[in-house]
Amino acid sequence: MSTPNIGAPALETGTRDAIHIAVISAKVRGNVYPGMGVGIHSNGDFSGDMPAIGVVDPFLPFSMDSYVDIPVWIFLKPNTVHTLTHTWKHPSIPEPGTPSPVLDPAAISPAEIWLRAYAVRVKPYLTDPEDAFQSLIGDARNGSVFFSGRDCHSSSDVDPLFFEHISAYLGQTLTTESFEYGCSC
Repeated sequence: MSTPNIGAPALETGTRDAIHIAVISAKVRGNVYPGMGVGIHSNGDFSGDMPAIGVVDPFLPFSMDSYVDIPVWIFLKPNTVHTLTHTWKHPSIPEPGTPSPVLDPAAISPAEIWLRAYAVRVKPYLTDPEDAFQSLIGDARNGSVFFSGRDCHSSSDVDPLFFEHISAYLGQTLTTESFEYGCSC
């Protein structure tokens, strides 16, 4: 049995093994999807418009527009890191200082991830993603769904998943009838 050469076809079927993959947590820019090749910008963000040095976590449940300002795992290409232990070196990635979490992963729910992404889409005039999220949550707490820059005249203009996620996030059952609807269009 030979060591798997990830990134090349397997030589036979039925062979089992376990591998190490170098990963880094990072923010992504733009609309990328699980498994998409991404490269690194000078500020440490990754995007699909740079030469790929890895792929976005292929096991994420949503496309990347759902992860605005939330770090995700980038799986680096095989055989590109200089050492492969729990700490490693890659020629394109600067050595880390003390990691500073953007959000506590234990404190963020799938509902919040989805709502953060949705807020950026429905409140594009608020250029800070945190402002868009806080505005969306504030509106919901006040019984309204208000979009800026896109139509919101009734519940049919709202993604149906919004009601599921806002209910989970606020800890109460909310339906389409729980809200008034409006927009700046």
